[in-house]
Amino acid sequence: MKKLVFFSMMVAMVFFVSCDKDGVYNPAKKISKITYTSVSTNKDNGTSTTYINTQEWIWDKNQLKQIVHKSLDVDNPFTWTEDFTYASDGRLIRVEDKEGAMYTTYEYDGDRLDKVVEYYDNFRESEYHFKYEGGRLSEIECWEFDADYSIKKENRSNPLAFVCSPEIANLTQMVADNRAVATESQSRHKMDVYITTISLEWDGDNVSRMIYTYPLYNERYEYLLTYDNKVNPFAGFFGLFFTEAYDDDYFYKNKNNNIAISEVGSTWKREYTYTYTGQYPETYTYVSDGYSLTYRHTYKIEYK
Repeated sequence: MKKLVFFSMMVAMVFFVSCDKDGVYNPAKKISKITYTSVSTNKDNGTSTTYINTQEWIWDKNQLKQIVHKSLDVDNPFTWTEDFTYASDGRLIRVEDKEGAMYTTYEYDGDRLDKVVEYYDNFRESEYHFKYEGGRLSEIECWEFDADYSIKKENRSNPLAFVCSPEIANLTQMVADNRAVATESQSRHKMDVYITTISLEWDGDNVSRMIYTYPLYNERYEYLLTYDNKVNPFAGFFGLFFTEAYDDDYFYKNKNNNIAISEVGSTWKREYTYTYTGQYPETYTYVSDGYSLTYRHTYKIEYK
């Protein structure tokens, strides 16, 4: 999710050596570690709590082989890993969390991502289907089969989305929230699957507008996004949970970094503050607001 014209084209040529094919994540500057810190502050008494998670990214030459996740929370410490499997042509086909009995498969049609399937305990939890127009990704259709999955994976997600933001307008959380009503909806409406459609509009090499549509309830949410002119280090990255590949922190197709997202027809807006080393983000921070708590989220990215 990022923006720019001439400079973004130059950055893409100079700083990215990965090919145009989806499923190949080979940035010129590779992530080695991400540290996520969340500080929640009570609005009434001013007391605060700090929550820290880390990711260690393990590479074999140009391929990401494993991400080791660690929670440093004294009340809920845990460690788990994402293992990455590639086809003979170098494209990602599977990401697995063996401890959590979860895995995701990636399928392609030519150069483009065609289908993603998430499994829990060998049960198909969700599918994602992709449509393209004029060579651009134009729509993602999300099929949810199990409303409880968001609860199962709540504390095991990528630190890019480690703490669910309190506001409903957080895009990733909106999808998870709709899973929570999916089971009741399916029984009431005799549905086998709950579908969310995400339509995309582009400005250069970045998504400028995302429209979320929930047909069952005739709901529609529209968001506008703006970007810096720096390199998005997550461009092309797929992990265990595909929802994180199109959340509001980054989008796997964007060349630059999201600096603001706002909801059309609402006063809600989120802004991201970055520090950089050269053309790459070193830290980014945003603030979210809950009923009784205010959250300050900070991500520190280290590179090889």
